[in-house]
Parts: sequence; C-alpha cells; structure tokens
Amino acid sequence: MNDALSSQTARWQTRALVTGVIAAILSLVGLFVNRAQFFQSYLFAWLFWSGLSFGALVVLMMQNLTGGQWGQAVRGLSTAAFRTLPMMALLFIPIVLGIHDIYGWANGYNGDAPGYHHKAHYLNVPFFTARAIFYFAILIAFAVFLRRRSQREAYPIALSAGGLIVYVLCMNFASTDWVMSLDPVWYSTVFVEIFAAGQFLSALALMTALLSFAARNRSLGDAIPTKAFHDLGNMLLAFVIFWTYVSF
Repeated sequence: MNDALSSQTARWQTRALVTGVIAAILSLVGLFVNRAQFFQSYLFAWLFWSGLSFGALVVLMMQNLTGGQWGQAVRGLSTAAFRTLPMMALLFIPIVLGIHDIYGWANGYNGDAPGYHHKAHYLNVPFFTARAIFYFAILIAFAVFLRRRSQREAYPIALSAGGLIVYVLCMNFASTDWVMSLDPVWYSTVFVEIFAAGQFLSALALMTALLSFAARNRSLGDAIPTKAFHDLGNMLLAFVIFWTYVSF
C-alpha cells in the first residue's frame, strides 16, 4: 500500500471511528428512551453487518472452488471482512440480553396458537443461546483454518467445499432462530436461500465497492485488471436477479 492510499485509508478510518462513537452514544440514549425498540433495531443492524462477514467468507470459499480473475482481485478484501466474525459474535451478546424485548416466544408465547406447540421445546432462551454459540464456533473455526490454509496453498478446495456445506447448514438454522422466529408460527422453506443469498450479495457488493475505491489510486488501479470489474459486475447482476426471484 503506497503512502497516498495509506493516508486516504487512515482518514476513512478516523471518520468511521467518529461516526461509530456518535452512533453508539445515540443508541444508548435510545436504549433508555425505548428499550424494546432499541433491541429490535439492534437486531436489524446486527443482521446486516454480520451478513457482510458471513458473506465475505462465502465469497472466498466460492472463489477457491471456481477460480477466476474476479476472485483474485477481492481475496484480500474478503479475508479482511470475515476476520471480523469474532467481533460479530461478541456483538451478539446484546441480542441475548434483550431477547425478551425481541422475541415473543421468550416471554411465554401462547402455546395454543396453531402450529406453535411443536416448536415450544426448540424456542427457549438456553437452547437459542447454545445454538448461536455453536454456529459462531464452527464458522469461526472454518474461517481460521481457511485463512491459514490459504497462506500455504492457493486454492484449498476440499476445505472450501466442506465449509460451504457447513455454512448452509448453520444458516438454515440461524435464519430460523434469528429472523423467522420473530413470528414463531410462520415458516418458509425458501427463507434460508433468501437469507444466505442476501449475505453473499451484500458482501460481494462491498468487495466491489472497496476494490473500486482502491482502483482510484493510480498505482493500484493499473494493477487491477478491467476484466475483474466486468466479472464482478456480471456476478452482482446475476445474484440480484436470483435474490429477487427467490424473494418473490
């Protein structure tokens, strides 16, 4: 990284830090003004930011399996993004603390409601928390192993293939726990596809935006092939269409 890009990145880091501090103060004010709304809004924000970390992990695993110039251009960015997974795990703690303000089933949902009685043993606070710990533990472990393996070999295909399977299985249950259980009598067999596709799409969009930002620097811009942006643009269009289709 040259001096010009390093200086520009430092400025953005300072702005992000100031914005984060101000937002944190306003959030604390909101906590005391309206506790329930604070935790519900916190869940929404956490799902978005954690989705970028999970999605970045998927971007790297998919690139390991498929190869391609587009992946070479964003490998470093993807690695940096999914290294925030431990922080996302810590930031899940407020959701557990505010679980009674977020999920109706945590307060003893009406067990006589149609379609709920068989879910009562699954939707309880201790089991919910244990499952979240399991999701994070196994995906963070895969992220650590993938990063270390990627330093020794270009494309750890077997690890990436196994990681994608584990990711889909974890997100299948996580999407049910974190989002679908907001209405415990509602279910959808396609929701996990919407959830996972949204994570991948948002992460891919972030990687593309960051790569475009880096390309403004002349020395780096010359090193980034134009075809990489064409490939990323095509993938973004394809997954926007896919996400729209499954959502519809």
